[in-house]
Amino acid sequence: KWLVLVMAILFGIITAVIAHYTADEYKAEAMLMPVSDDSKTGIGALGGQLSGLASIAGISMGGGSNEKVSLALALVNDWDFVDIFIKEHDIKAELLAVDGWDRQTNQLIYDTDKYDVQTKSWKTVDGESKEPNDWKAFEEFKKRIVFRQDKSSPVIIADFTYYSPDKAKEWLELLIKDMNRKIQLMDVNDTKLNIDYLNQQIESTNLSDIKEVFYELMQEQLKTYMLAEVRDEYVLKKIGKVKVPEVKFKPKRALLVVLGVFMGMLFGLLMISIKPFWADIAQKLKHDESI
Repeated sequence: KWLVLVMAILFGIITAVIAHYTADEYKAEAMLMPVSDDSKTGIGALGGQLSGLASIAGISMGGGSNEKVSLALALVNDWDFVDIFIKEHDIKAELLAVDGWDRQTNQLIYDTDKYDVQTKSWKTVDGESKEPNDWKAFEEFKKRIVFRQDKSSPVIIADFTYYSPDKAKEWLELLIKDMNRKIQLMDVNDTKLNIDYLNQQIESTNLSDIKEVFYELMQEQLKTYMLAEVRDEYVLKKIGKVKVPEVKFKPKRALLVVLGVFMGMLFGLLMISIKPFWADIAQKLKHDESI
């Protein structure tokens, strides 16, 4: 019993010390609604026949809203997209060289063994930079962003966790903006190619009925192009503003201490349960030595 108690107290103290020195992190949250595909393209109004003719003509009318949302969400797992995001917004040092955040001064706490805040450069050892490679930055970024969706609702919840609540909010908003912009540019480029192709087909045919179909397809492509150019929230629309989190998300120190005490009790019970086993082994070893 004493052993179990001692182990529980010891593990509790160890986890309490670890929890105390673990930096607080805050979670910014955004509620997103997929933008309706009909509001972007208007292709639904044309009916299935025109859509079928577009396919026959080799024109891509773009995927539905679900397809575009899935593509947008997949961007956070795309190394190239995340790498561009990190470099464009210059956040690599904040991702990989920060240990915490000072609430009083609202300043990030950098690991000075890795990064020189004054010169804004990575430290060097024997002429080699301590700057981590781009893959590590990508992995760290992925750990901090989460998109989740309830199957019974179209609403998507985006979470970004970081030491500074202001940075968590800022980066989440920038990420949503860049995701929308990426899909927007893809649609704009596809639409330009479709318009060029339709112009070529119109010039190459003398059949009035076919020309009429191409003109209708052209009209829809022009609508798509204009909407893509003017709408910022192209795929994912924020429901309300993203707020700066005021309460830390982790670590949950009390829970960690409770778990530490519980693990200590289990470890103590394990030691008690195997004590007879080790005693038997020791006795056999002594017996063998005496022989």
